[in-house]
Amino acid sequence: MFIRSLGSRFRKGQSGNPSGRPKRKATERAKEIALQEAYRLVPVRDGDKIVKMPAIQAVHRSQIALAAKGNGPAQRAVLRVVQAIEKEGPSAWSFYRPLSSLRP
Repeated sequence: MFIRSLGSRFRKGQSGNPSGRPKRKATERAKEIALQEAYRLVPVRDGDKIVKMPAIQAVHRSQIALAAKGNGPAQRAVLRVVQAIEKEGPSAWSFYRPLSSLRP
């Protein structure tokens, strides 16, 4: 049996951890939620069947489909993303030909 002495570790009425666990910043929580939603599986129609894929992949497919149909802002957005990835240098994606090498 453990008997605590009068000069105990904590003062009467005070928590054992007065400052508590450090709270995460609101921006950190918002980033976490955004990533959870981006990678959440959503049903998408692919031809005659429905497949589940991460929401971010579905958004990219939709953006590329709009760009292929001639939507100017979608075309610029897709090109910016692809060129930024290509600018990072050789990587696992190096088996694709860079946009700069394609001729109309």
